[in-house]
Amino acid sequence: MVFKDKKAGNYINSRFVSLRFNALKADGNELRKKYQVAVFPTVLFLNSAGDEIDRICGFDGDKDTYVKIITDYAAGKNTLKSILAEVKAKSGSVDVNYKLAKKYTSRYQRDKAAPYFQKVLKLDPEDKKGHKTEALCYTALHEARANKSITPLLSFIAANTDKEFFYMSYNGLASYYAKTKKAEKAIAVFEEGLKKMPEHVGWLVNYARYIVGEKIESKYDRAAELAKKAVTLTPEKYKQPAYMQLGYLFQDMKKFKKAEETFLNILKTWPDYTGAIYQLGRNAVFSGKNLEKGLSYFKQYLEHKPKAGDPEWADAYWRMGMIYEKLGDKKKAAAQYKEALKLNPNHPNSKDSLKKLDS
Repeated sequence: MVFKDKKAGNYINSRFVSLRFNALKADGNELRKKYQVAVFPTVLFLNSAGDEIDRICGFDGDKDTYVKIITDYAAGKNTLKSILAEVKAKSGSVDVNYKLAKKYTSRYQRDKAAPYFQKVLKLDPEDKKGHKTEALCYTALHEARANKSITPLLSFIAANTDKEFFYMSYNGLASYYAKTKKAEKAIAVFEEGLKKMPEHVGWLVNYARYIVGEKIESKYDRAAELAKKAVTLTPEKYKQPAYMQLGYLFQDMKKFKKAEETFLNILKTWPDYTGAIYQLGRNAVFSGKNLEKGLSYFKQYLEHKPKAGDPEWADAYWRMGMIYEKLGDKKKAAAQYKEALKLNPNHPNSKDSLKKLDS
């Protein structure tokens, strides 16, 4: 969205050499490891020596703020390096310590942020700067994540009345119970959070994903209900990915008919949405039904150049090979696997499938 904007694109191209990498493949994977990229999308700003100036993690849809961050970085303002220098010069400043804590938080380096939030609390016990609730929340989340202590988080949730921190704190507690395999407690937290955030799309989606991810089949209907509600509440410009997530959810629940209906409904509104076309083919692979139709969807997918985030063509050929195997045609299955390997000689799934077919 930002980089396709003509004005923003011209500004960026006049000051930076832009390169795009798939962080899960080849060179992109090496860069991901080197710079310890934790979330996608992440935009790294590097100097000519490859040293990091700073980074932007994620995108919340606010194009103007995003461009402002880029212009600041180009001018050497508000970078991690410049803020660290401010802290060194003004170590007793509440605002500067808070600024550094927020910078580390934006970079998903929460362990590094925690000491500075703690310092904010120490420097401003009367909360004259108004950062206390946020600092307490992040400090409690750090204790739960790093030190496996949820007492501060439980205390924060019990005392907090600021809606801004409902999601963050409840999500932290639910994550703790999920990681410690305490399903009943996790479900209880999701339900309690739902009472306070009945129309929070992220909370609805997280709850649904938890049910499906943990394969709590007794609550699959609840997951479907939550996901459908999330889609209806999603702003129009984000409806497309929201519907895709609903389709994925139905696939994970093995409700393949509902998944098919969801992806077909996407195509009614966005007929050239290649992601939905691919998933219709994939749905046939998973369900073992409508296999010929599944082949037609993959062939249709191969008529389009994959967009950002789409599976590569090699994946489509591999899936077609799987369908031919299900249809009992090993010769055509092998041909598809070989076609995938022509496009991507390192495609592991096609290598494995071809090897099993020949054995």
